[in-house]
Amino acid sequence: EAKTSSIEMATHVRGMVLASTVVVGLAATKPHVVMVCSDDLGYNDVSFHGSEIHTPFLDSLVRSGLHFDNYYGHAICTPSRSAIMSGRYASHTGMQHSFLLTGTDVNLPTKFKTVANHMNEQGYSSHMVGKWHLGFESAELHTPLARGFSTYYGYLSGGEDYYTHSADGFLDLHNGSIPVFTENGAYSTELFANESIRIIQNHDSVVPFYLYLAFQSVHSPLQAPAEYIAKYSWITDTKRRTLAAMTTCMDDNLERVVTALKDNNMWTNTLFLFFADNGGPPYVANSNWPMRGGKWTMWSVVLAFKSREHRRHFTLGLRLCE
Repeated sequence: EAKTSSIEMATHVRGMVLASTVVVGLAATKPHVVMVCSDDLGYNDVSFHGSEIHTPFLDSLVRSGLHFDNYYGHAICTPSRSAIMSGRYASHTGMQHSFLLTGTDVNLPTKFKTVANHMNEQGYSSHMVGKWHLGFESAELHTPLARGFSTYYGYLSGGEDYYTHSADGFLDLHNGSIPVFTENGAYSTELFANESIRIIQNHDSVVPFYLYLAFQSVHSPLQAPAEYIAKYSWITDTKRRTLAAMTTCMDDNLERVVTALKDNNMWTNTLFLFFADNGGPPYVANSNWPMRGGKWTMWSVVLAFKSREHRRHFTLGLRLCE
């Protein structure tokens, strides 16, 4: 009979530690860790909360894993992302005030280790894809490659065009520290999923793996492939229709990433987390019904969980409380 050991897995999410106990064989390798962040996803923007927007893959994760339906977090992106990366409340890192404007000299202070730094110390291979938004004053000090990630593919600012990958008139798409000029016209949700899949396919599954995938979806501007917009022709509000298309596209691409983990024999040894950075902004097209507020508001966002079975696959649901 194989011996087992109870291992405490601590995951820092938006300033709060989520602790889960995973029972594994003593001879087993360390679990792979994949953290997926959706940008500006509202409470009522997913079908497992009763939304008209279809997210069948996320629904399946909720059914088969743990659903944390109360969730403490910051009200906007940079404070949330600083907490995700540092494991500290934003008020403890000086990142609590607002989102970072493009070109600012403010950065996540280098004295704070990131999740990637800690994972590397445990023998993990750490990779990041997608939105950074924690400062890039110095490529040598403040960008993902300088903060513990061995590879990075994504954008450094807070938002940009989904197809041209431009922000404030400048290209903001990088492979490591090198600008990428060849992906004009490629939709970022699919582009970031493709890069994540490439990294997974090239990874030796014996080596502990950490991936932080920060989708651009569903942050403004409202842009989605035409075939996804067509799925929601019955939604009369054109903004809500496009947001629905963006969300379902993200859901489909999330499934592609998980399929890659399965194909590379990594899924059964993966701690997988999906979460949003803050509440959805109703002034764009998001819905947080029946909760009050949204992005920028300070209504309590608290954390609790319910579990069906003891699984390693998690989804974190954003709740804007009354």
